[in-house]
Amino acid sequence: HAATNYWNGAGTGWDSTSNWSTASGATTPNPSNVPGLYDDVIFNISTLNSAQTVNLNTNQAARSLTFANTGTTTLLGNGGAGYTLTKGWGGISISTGAGTVTFGDGTPANDVFITLISGHRAWANNSASAFTINNSAPSLTRATGSTLAFNQTGTGAFSMSTTVLPNTNSIIGPWASWGTGTNTQYAF
Repeated sequence: HAATNYWNGAGTGWDSTSNWSTASGATTPNPSNVPGLYDDVIFNISTLNSAQTVNLNTNQAARSLTFANTGTTTLLGNGGAGYTLTKGWGGISISTGAGTVTFGDGTPANDVFITLISGHRAWANNSASAFTINNSAPSLTRATGSTLAFNQTGTGAFSMSTTVLPNTNSIIGPWASWGTGTNTQYAF
């Protein structure tokens, strides 16, 4: 069953249930499992608004990610060659007032590779803060038929330090879009 899990800041590892809560405003109760492909993830519980570093420590998954933390949030692979975060059918949303969100720090061990399963999803930056993917190798792969829309309603930017893999699975065409409404542009 899908669940909503809130980062509670008790530690730094995504892979420990003690670092998650099922309540939006308290550090407990902890979930029985760490977030997975069908779960929504929110950074952070409402009482925690400070700089947070989250180490994947192994390959992880989530249906959607919401960043509401007013402090910075950094996701790191924390492994020999980094780790993959598989994104389910939900998107990524950076809330108004949220701090900077960064995946990776430019070193191979901390790369956070994103894999998109099939379907359409949107990544929305509603804040004045940046969302950066800072990996040392190509950052994004996708399943056949997956599409991605970058929606920017705030003034914060999206950026990637490395290339994406736009034509994986022999798909050629406008699989990614940027902007909203009549200002939408497509990338190949």
